[in-house]
Amino acid sequence: MELFYQRHSKLQCLEAVDMVSDSEEAFADLLDVVKSDDVILAQRASWPMSYCVEKHPHLLNNHIQEILPFLENPLHPAVRRNTLRSLTFSGVPVDIQGVVFDLCLQFAVSTKEPAAIRSLSIQLLIKIAEEVEGLASELKEILMDIQLSDDSPAAVRSALRHGLKKLRKLNK
Repeated sequence: MELFYQRHSKLQCLEAVDMVSDSEEAFADLLDVVKSDDVILAQRASWPMSYCVEKHPHLLNNHIQEILPFLENPLHPAVRRNTLRSLTFSGVPVDIQGVVFDLCLQFAVSTKEPAAIRSLSIQLLIKIAEEVEGLASELKEILMDIQLSDDSPAAVRSALRHGLKKLRKLNK
């Protein structure tokens, strides 16, 4: 935890990732920091959380229910962004796909959300649509509406383009 009081940097993030490695216990400790009431600590710990899950997606398996509040009511947008990023690597378990899909849909259509959150949400929506029968055609219409309706940042436009391309392949 002392590490997160130091200057926030990529080096610090990678140091935390190395400390956690693939240890379930160390990852649980890291999640406790992300869940803390300290905004700075939560923000700084969420970044290595996503890198740990990128390297070892199984680490998130026992903590899925714990991370849902990071999406719903994060202390800082970085916590939401890094939680979404983590889910893109670990996948979304069937039992929470509906909740995650609804939240990601809200984030994707909201012009008030940062571009990274919107584009990661679109990526997760696509991943869920690939797994759930019949969802691809509905999602395609929604994403096309988003594409036409707002002046999105480049990251969101790119996620929409790539997402729509994947959905078209699914519908064939």
